[in-house]
Amino acid sequence: MTFDFLALSAGNHRLPCPACKKGAHDTALGVSRGAATAVYHCFRCGLAGVQRLAPSRNSGSIELSVSE
Repeated sequence: MTFDFLALSAGNHRLPCPACKKGAHDTALGVSRGAATAVYHCFRCGLAGVQRLAPSRNSGSIELSVSE
């Protein structure tokens, strides 16, 4: 599963969760995006973590590992 944290501006965001996928208008995933990290937590399925943001030249996407 891929989620593009680098596309988000710094600050707090509510977004659709890429793990439980309830639709485009879903706001279950809370993301706090800083300059070097993104902290995320889904208030529905519990997906959570901290992702260090190190942009590569090829992609702005971060690969998330989700155990199902």
